[in-house]
Amino acid sequence: WQMFERKQAAEGGRLKPNRDKNVSKELSEYVKSIRKQVKEFLGDITKNYLFQDMEEMQADMQLCRETVAELVFLVKEFGRLFDEKKRGRNLIDFGDMEHLALHILTKEEDGQLVPSEAAREYQNRFEEVMIDEYQDSNLLQEAILTSVSKASRGEYNIFMVGDVKQSIYRFRLSRPELFMEKFDTYDLVDGEKQRIDLHKNFRSRKEVLDSINFVFRQIMIRDLGGIEYDDKSALYIGAQYKDNPGNDTEIIIVNTDLGDGETEKAEETGRELEARATARRIKQLMENHTVVDKAAGEFRKVQYKDIVILTRSLKGWTDVFTKVLNREGIPTYTGSKEGYFETQEIETVLNYLRVLDNPNQDIPLAAVLASDIGGLSGEELAEIRNFNKEFTFYKCVQGYVREGQDEALQRKLIVCFEGIERFREMIPYTAIHELLWKILEETGYGYIASAMPGGEQRSANLEMLLEKAKTFEGTSYKGLFNFVRYIEQLKKYDVDYGEANIADEQADTVRLMSIHKSKGLEFPIVFVAGMSKQFNKQDITREVVIHPELGLGLDAIDLEKRTKAPTFLKKVIQREVKLENIGEELRVLYVAMTRAKEKLILIGSLSGLEKKMQEYERLESREEQKFSFSMLSGGNTYFDWVLPCFLRCPGRETYNQVHI
Repeated sequence: WQMFERKQAAEGGRLKPNRDKNVSKELSEYVKSIRKQVKEFLGDITKNYLFQDMEEMQADMQLCRETVAELVFLVKEFGRLFDEKKRGRNLIDFGDMEHLALHILTKEEDGQLVPSEAAREYQNRFEEVMIDEYQDSNLLQEAILTSVSKASRGEYNIFMVGDVKQSIYRFRLSRPELFMEKFDTYDLVDGEKQRIDLHKNFRSRKEVLDSINFVFRQIMIRDLGGIEYDDKSALYIGAQYKDNPGNDTEIIIVNTDLGDGETEKAEETGRELEARATARRIKQLMENHTVVDKAAGEFRKVQYKDIVILTRSLKGWTDVFTKVLNREGIPTYTGSKEGYFETQEIETVLNYLRVLDNPNQDIPLAAVLASDIGGLSGEELAEIRNFNKEFTFYKCVQGYVREGQDEALQRKLIVCFEGIERFREMIPYTAIHELLWKILEETGYGYIASAMPGGEQRSANLEMLLEKAKTFEGTSYKGLFNFVRYIEQLKKYDVDYGEANIADEQADTVRLMSIHKSKGLEFPIVFVAGMSKQFNKQDITREVVIHPELGLGLDAIDLEKRTKAPTFLKKVIQREVKLENIGEELRVLYVAMTRAKEKLILIGSLSGLEKKMQEYERLESREEQKFSFSMLSGGNTYFDWVLPCFLRCPGRETYNQVHI
């Protein structure tokens, strides 16, 4: 608490100007940047944790006491009622299976869980308990598996395999510290608790391993990634590859700033530009690069199926990349388990259904008019909107049909709304799947979708929507209104079907895949896209933040003063969750980069590129191999870690600037 008394020290005095001409300007700027970083770090501590005295903090905690008690009661009560409902239907979910297994296999004695009689029977049955991917175990799984082992008898018959650097399931409550506790305490010599380190990598070329080691020796530290990346945890080559030029790891930075004569890029997003740059590089690889054929062991030309594009999440990425790559003549396969409702063709049809249900909805109506069904341009939509700024968009459309000045635009609106009215009249006596089929047939949108890039996939997605409509009609709910609400609920609670599967995974196509799905797989050529995507911080910005050790963090609400402010505990939990998330992102990046067998390409888009690179270059003079904790914990994108490493790389001057 002495920091609170001395917090003014964080302000610091003014730095004296450099008058020594023997000191370089670059070194002077580096010192200034370090000082600024330290001041910001101390200022952050003061602002977030030393903003009150102890009495005020305790008073805020007391304000939250009743709220926390009520929240705990509600969660327990919900759990009880939910369990009753499931029992009434003779149902259990996966979480129930785990907890019921724990209840059967353990009992509590003196506040500790010990094996039950049932567990002891299993102990006698199992000679050895083998656990794969141990770094992803959670406390519940640990208790279950330990109970059926002979550890409680002092006999250690558990064999665990894992790599803590690949622990990427924190959202499933995995606890990498379980792995690290054994990593730190088990001996390398023969004994009851022995650790066997496996250093060699039998997947990747030397070029890939060298780049992975070079990056993670600088950015993975114990306080964030869970392990210190040193000689013991580095990767050593085990695979035998023949020399093949052109396999150096590449970093592609897409500059999203517009230059003179580049106004055509104004409407393109960073993701679209990344996809274009990726398509360009894929075409080059297809023309002049070779990989080792797994069966023959000899070099052959690159095929599309040798290439995978990995992203942190699929949502918002697969549709963009698929559209751009297909437009460039590059076949793609996603096998996506998410993103179905975000595809262009499904979103268009669902918006059309929303308009049929209630045309007085501005966003769905504008989307339909701007789609291939309505055929309106952005300028035409703006003209309609300006018809009367006091009206809703629907009323503007109606008014424009009667009194608009552009006859061609009026005609488009009339044709579109004649179709809408015709389909609305069918609703009372037409099944949803039949209505959908008629919409696709009579508007021609089914044919339009099939003629788009990736048309086969789009047609399959629309067919899948028809099937889902048939399934919905088999329930007790009927009608367009209920179907639209049903779809909205699926979207709200992230119940996603995934796109219709039309291709074999072994087909000659470029695969788009999430990093999580790629875990355990390997690919000759790997693109890691979205390197500049901001990390997801939703779980630290919510009203209630949760931590398994620190508990619940809430805002202190004073009804008399009508104030609301985060408590000290909430601030602490937010900080801890943020650091754990950063550690998870480090490990996710490691998993992504280690999927490559022969060539690794990292790609992202940046605006203000020159300024960004100047910021990164200030870190180049750092003598220590590892970057500082404050720098690493302040990272918001993968590029915030990788680009400073690149700038310290020997031979980094070998880069090219190309136009896409």
